[in-house]
Amino acid sequence: PPPLGEKKPLSPTEHAAFNEAIQEHRKQWPKIASAVGTSLNRCLIHYYSTYKAGEGREEYLRHKKRWEQSDLCEVCNDGGDLLCCDGCINAYHLECTVPPLKEVPVGQWFCAECLKKKGAK
Repeated sequence: PPPLGEKKPLSPTEHAAFNEAIQEHRKQWPKIASAVGTSLNRCLIHYYSTYKAGEGREEYLRHKKRWEQSDLCEVCNDGGDLLCCDGCINAYHLECTVPPLKEVPVGQWFCAECLKKKGAK
């Protein structure tokens, strides 16, 4: 059986902490669970049962683009095999990057938009 309290819904205080934590940490579940002061399982249960499919669905849809990697290329708006930026949620076909890439780079890769932001700092 699950540990005591695993199936218990988040309290109003935990719910508020969850909302703040998901804004700050996106979907980094261990950080969210730590900020809420509960288990990772309870955060995931809350996210899928309440936040994603229940009363928080409108909020979820409003912020979805910020939290989840894109399924479409930022340039051509088509799906397929995409290279995901390590600095934002944008994704690109190798041939849509500037300059076009022939293969997936090893290690972290940042899109031109993120590189511009990094250069401005």
